Amino acid sequence: MSRAATGDVVAIQAENNVYTVLAIATVLVQIIGLILIYIRANAIGVSFF
Repeated sequence: MSRAATGDVVAIQAENNVYTVLAIATVLVQIIGLILIYIRANAIGVSFF
């Protein structure tokens, strides 16, 4: 949406925002946590597969 007085459509490129960064950081923390749980479970003899 444009606030310009003309009837022309102004295309604005999407910007990165803080929510995108937080979502990426959250996913990375979860993946690292799952890997650590898997490694520790193997260390005490629990087998998942």
